[in-house]
Amino acid sequence: MYKTLRPKKLSEEVVNHFTELILQKQLRPGDRLPPERQLAEELGVSRTALREAVKMLQEKGLLDSKQGSGTFVRSLSADALAESLTLYVQSDESRYLELMELRSILDVELAGRLAETAIEHHIATLDKHVERMWHLLDKPDEFAAEDVAFHLDFYRAMDNSVLMSIVQPIMVLLEAAMRVTFDAPGSTESSLRRHVALMDRIRARDGEGARRTMGAIISRGEERVREYVRAHHAETLAGAEAYDQVCG
Repeated sequence: MYKTLRPKKLSEEVVNHFTELILQKQLRPGDRLPPERQLAEELGVSRTALREAVKMLQEKGLLDSKQGSGTFVRSLSADALAESLTLYVQSDESRYLELMELRSILDVELAGRLAETAIEHHIATLDKHVERMWHLLDKPDEFAAEDVAFHLDFYRAMDNSVLMSIVQPIMVLLEAAMRVTFDAPGSTESSLRRHVALMDRIRARDGEGARRTMGAIISRGEERVREYVRAHHAETLAGAEAYDQVCG
């Protein structure tokens, strides 16, 4: 199963080799790799190169090392992808705005398709979220969680597992921003009325109307996220300046 690897950067060659084995299902989730010394000999690489490769494969979410047990092949799950994307965005807050730009492209088109193809079960599920949101106008944290639940079921209605693996971390990240920005007076009611208008367009099977309404929802959401990122950036700068004054 393993082949002797030669030139270039051996750690990268090892990564490519293991990736191919996993994709071809020659290595399956839960499989335990041979001990380090044995595996390095089979591959024809140094243990140092192998360790570098294993580290890269762990970062990719393909391998998992357990102290005292060994190194195992991980399942290629949507949760692993969501976790990686969440960490990627959290490492730079400006990426929140890039995510909103992605939603402005993705959600608008999906709203139109949902209006044109949704079955009654999907519409009823979304209506229940809107009904619950009416009772949470004075509870910003719970309102934000229900808003996220609405959009997750909006995506689920498209019955696309790859789509869900992409949008799930987006919603987790946006909920954190919503919890802050929904504290502004009237913000929950304003958001809810846009969701009501969206459902009206979906029930009317008005694809273009649904696209316009979703565009308004995303536009306001982007404003809220922009305000959040700007405020947090200002706090970070203020903290850095205070630290410099104390230490300088």
